[in-house]
Amino acid sequence: MIRFHPSSVGLLMTDAQSIDRSLLPLELHEIADKARKSDADKEKLAPYKEMSLSAGAKTYLGALAKEFLYGYNKVAETKYMDKGLALEQDAIEFLNRTRFKRYIKNTDRRESEFLTGECDIYVPGVKTIDTKVSWSLDTFPALSADAHDSLYEWQGRSYMKLWDVPEHEVVHVMLDTPDDLIRYEQRELHLVSHIDPAMRITSVTYKRDFDLERKLDAKCKVARDYLMHLVEIINAEHKEAA
Repeated sequence: MIRFHPSSVGLLMTDAQSIDRSLLPLELHEIADKARKSDADKEKLAPYKEMSLSAGAKTYLGALAKEFLYGYNKVAETKYMDKGLALEQDAIEFLNRTRFKRYIKNTDRRESEFLTGECDIYVPGVKTIDTKVSWSLDTFPALSADAHDSLYEWQGRSYMKLWDVPEHEVVHVMLDTPDDLIRYEQRELHLVSHIDPAMRITSVTYKRDFDLERKLDAKCKVARDYLMHLVEIINAEHKEAA
């Protein structure tokens, strides 16, 4: 059973420019073909527009189909991710010192029909938390409005669903960048221990929304069906060529 990781859900949730006709019941094809649609027509078509996959989502699913068929998992490697991985535990400890908490790294992976994931921190019955270690002061969001990111939001909505909690918090922290990663960049953008810790934490909190979760489930179902369709096409083409 193929399940999507919360970090990729945002790629699936982007709006499609047009309706995928394969999702439409036959009785709605005539309405979809109208040059001018009434408000009632648009209302009938809206759920199918929401379920349709964007071009970007299809590109992502195409890459995922290859990974599934050929048995590999492409891991993105960037200096930003290297810092985040290297300082994952440091970020939690920094958050604890600053907020006077005792958060611990979550190691529990949870699954649903469409999702599989492991949040950074789970506060039982209260919320899930993800820490994001900024690369430099230049990339650190100083305002909570700047901290909003649709990919992080959908990742959080996935975690709220998996852990059945009412909130998800994304916490951006700015920590010293390890010397081996700074290399030739401006050191004053990376060495930040002298700055007040409270000035090096910016967070945004998302509230659980069951309507959005229903949209998430619907889009994930369409995405999984499309993914398996691609797998079938690739298999069929290579059998014909054999």
